[in-house]
Amino acid sequence: MANVVGIVLTFSRLTVGLSSAASMIRAVREVKAYSRFRKAFGVPVDQFPMLANQIEDIDTCARRATAGAFKLYSQVLGLAGANVEVVSALSLEINELVRHPNLFAMDDQTRDICRRWDSFCHRLIHAYQDTALTEVMAS
Repeated sequence: MANVVGIVLTFSRLTVGLSSAASMIRAVREVKAYSRFRKAFGVPVDQFPMLANQIEDIDTCARRATAGAFKLYSQVLGLAGANVEVVSALSLEINELVRHPNLFAMDDQTRDICRRWDSFCHRLIHAYQDTALTEVMAS
């Protein structure tokens, strides 16, 4: 039972970290879009050097947090012992999904990416759970 509780706590903490990183990425996208739209003294505010530097710093921080969260996720959960084909397919898919520039366009391609993100998350969690179950059953 202690193994199961440990797995659940670890997983939930990692999920909170990933959610926070995702929120940061979303916030950066909103900041960038708003700063292109908002004008001060007749100039879009993203054209002011100090704000441009601040946006760049926020973007770097969000990217660093996201990369760190995924690295930690992969190291802790690693899917060690998981089906190699499943891990390979998930790795290829996440690389493809994160290349999509944004999730704001209301077009078929973006909606498809959103559907695929949802499906990917379910399959990733299930792969982790299957691996964890195999580990628990073996001990």
